Amino acid sequence: MVFIALSHLSHENKSTLLYIFSKSNRKVYYEDQNVARSTNVFIDNKKYQNWIYETLIRPIGISREHIKNNWTDSCCGINFNVFQKGDWCHPHKDVNPSKINFLLQGSQSIFFPEDNINWDYQFPAMLNVSKTHTVTQLDDLKIPRITLQIFLIEKIEYYAGFMRRQV
Repeated sequence: MVFIALSHLSHENKSTLLYIFSKSNRKVYYEDQNVARSTNVFIDNKKYQNWIYETLIRPIGISREHIKNNWTDSCCGINFNVFQKGDWCHPHKDVNPSKINFLLQGSQSIFFPEDNINWDYQFPAMLNVSKTHTVTQLDDLKIPRITLQIFLIEKIEYYAGFMRRQV
């Protein structure tokens, strides 16, 4: 299983997430020649973290205990990822086995070469990032691509049986 599709974000929720993004000031530039070059924007405000959990995560049946970024403990497991013009991404596997992505600005897709599957960023999804994947269409960026990422501690198959797909 490569991804589980979720319903589209409402305009109001997308606007709120972009507002939260604009208020999140802790940015970490990331560059690893084997993985990617992008910027992670961390959400340190507990009120914003709680809004994201209560509005987007709990309604689909995922408990707070399942949200954790195994790559760094400097965040709550929820952050924004930004690709600017000139950034890049090579095929790689994430440290976490799965995550949920919500595209907030821009357009792209994720390609899973082992399965020859392309996931279109135009709708949210839980992704199996323990499989090799890469972000595509970075050369065509006209505006920064902003994605909300929610990192999960279990494999996608664990969530598939009970997850509600409505956001």
